[in-house]
Amino acid sequence: MVDWKEAFIGAGKTVLLTMGFAILGVLIIAAGTSSGITYGPLGFPRLNWIVIAPTYIIGSALILLGGMASTYKYLSEIIAQEVKTQTGVIPSASATIGKTCPNCGTQNRPTTKFCRKCGNDL
Repeated sequence: MVDWKEAFIGAGKTVLLTMGFAILGVLIIAAGTSSGITYGPLGFPRLNWIVIAPTYIIGSALILLGGMASTYKYLSEIIAQEVKTQTGVIPSASATIGKTCPNCGTQNRPTTKFCRKCGNDL
């Protein structure tokens, strides 16, 4: 089980990274808003939504997706560390499937000599 220290460290990293994405997104929105406002002859502001709308979309997407990505990144690292702790195996996307038992069809580790289910020679 993940200890509290590791959980809080992961949560802290997630919050900091999410805040970074939020600040960047707000800066993009602010830049688009300030460049999309012009002033008419009487001094009234006019909004150029062709400039403002895309910056709102890009800034908002950066805030939302950045927060989600940082959560998934640190959560997957904590889960991978827990799997390694419990099993002694480092999870990998390119891990080999292993040996299939010809007798019962059970998947076994690549280095296994006997089936873990039926004991058949692999």
